[in-house]
Amino acid sequence: TDKELLQRARERFQQCVEAESDIRLEANEDLRFFGGDQWPQEIKTAREIDDRPCLTINRLPGAVRQVSNEQRQNRPAIKVNPVDDEGDEDTAEIIQGMVRHIEYDSGAEVAYDTASDYQIRSDFGYFRIITDFCNPMSFEQKILIKRIKDPACVYLDPNCNEPDGSDAAFGFIIDTVSKDQFKLDHPDASLSKMEDWSTIDRNSGGEWMSKNTVRVAEYYEKTMEKATICKLKTGQIVKKSQVPEAMYGEIEAERETQIPKIKWYKINGIDVLDETDIFGSFIPIIPVLGDELIIEGKRTLDSVVRYAKDSQRMYNYWESAK
Repeated sequence: TDKELLQRARERFQQCVEAESDIRLEANEDLRFFGGDQWPQEIKTAREIDDRPCLTINRLPGAVRQVSNEQRQNRPAIKVNPVDDEGDEDTAEIIQGMVRHIEYDSGAEVAYDTASDYQIRSDFGYFRIITDFCNPMSFEQKILIKRIKDPACVYLDPNCNEPDGSDAAFGFIIDTVSKDQFKLDHPDASLSKMEDWSTIDRNSGGEWMSKNTVRVAEYYEKTMEKATICKLKTGQIVKKSQVPEAMYGEIEAERETQIPKIKWYKINGIDVLDETDIFGSFIPIIPVLGDELIIEGKRTLDSVVRYAKDSQRMYNYWESAK
């Protein structure tokens, strides 16, 4: 039910927040430092009282661009190869051409570069795969690889093990909108019909909204469907439920399996605003991570900026003193 779905989503979001709080705090500090906020506040205040300069001669952008430019010269791209005796080079070349078209049509280079830039500067970045209609008057859809401008709005299953997030069971892309904008976008939502959001208790989603804003999330969820699959004498593999009883003699082998199903929801604290099925087996949010370490069972991520901060502070101090 919607109530159970929302409760599960809120619990999972809280799980993500708790698991990644330290990583996100350090990532935010790295970003602020890279952006020029390089003096500790207490030292800056003391120097300003004494009328001493606090020069910031930011040498980090040059160092970061050396890494990012190298990434741009060797930009990752999807490569299709035939992998077994049944693989066909001509078919692989056709699929490769389709993939290149998707990347070109999407402006995928921007998505890859944005994710990599945040990986270098602040531990992690993301890009996503979506579908959209080819034009406003079409029923045909196309695949697009799109950037995520602010990686801090993404929360992926903290229990996944694969670096590309392919085994994630859920994921969120969060947006915070004003009360007026929410009512304009979703006039039929129950939240839009309420005058006073402060009456919503915490257990029903109150932590997702304030007096004037509401958190709206794209929520992806993977479930596993139990099924029996069969291999027919023709080599075709289908679910047993799709095989007529009269064709049971054509079955060469069968086994139990679990088939992943991906659902997409648009939710707030108390409403399911929209939902649809997603084709594929993976949550279509791809992380691009910095150096990953597990220290005493706790996961950490490091950026290029992380270990350059002390030397940069020292440089600022001595240039100011000079």
